Amino acid sequence: MKWFDLVMAIFYAFGISINIVGMVASFNMIRRYNKFVDHLYRTEIYLECLENQRKQG
Repeated sequence: MKWFDLVMAIFYAFGISINIVGMVASFNMIRRYNKFVDHLYRTEIYLECLENQRKQG
């Protein structure tokens, strides 16, 4: 019975560590996504300025 408790405790700790790693990876991907969206927004503004210059002559 003690072995079973030990094995269950190890699996429980392993499961918690996997969840923590998953949360950290999710936060990192959210941060990366926000940087990507910010870059796209800046590119859109830049292209809009170029389009306005093209229309002006």
